[in-house]
Amino acid sequence: MVVATASGMAAQNPSLPYPYPANDTPLTLPSGILVRERNLVVFLGHNASSLTVVIETPTPATDSARVADETREVANLHSAFAQSNGLSHIVVLVCRTQACQELRERSAELFDFVRGADGAWVPAEGRGR
Repeated sequence: MVVATASGMAAQNPSLPYPYPANDTPLTLPSGILVRERNLVVFLGHNASSLTVVIETPTPATDSARVADETREVANLHSAFAQSNGLSHIVVLVCRTQACQELRERSAELFDFVRGADGAWVPAEGRGR
């Protein structure tokens, strides 16, 4: 498996900028919600490849339907990049702690998407939480 981040640095690079993650990009969704994009990682494997997008959202975890909608919007905003790089999945992680943003702690909110017949990203069957 090859691991590359959007900035071109390997995910295992010990000289990552401090504090990590260095990315704190505002991303306004089509619904008008402003989320923070904290990390982008591309995983290239033999059988599948994916883009993982780590975000923070102001939407509480208790509003799981709204969070799911937001993650679908995030996936669709990255559609052109995924398509141009031949990626088969987009995974959106919602991180609510610094440890999660640093990928030291698993996110309780993981959403896996695959490209649907109409070209939009749809939840992967049996692969999301």
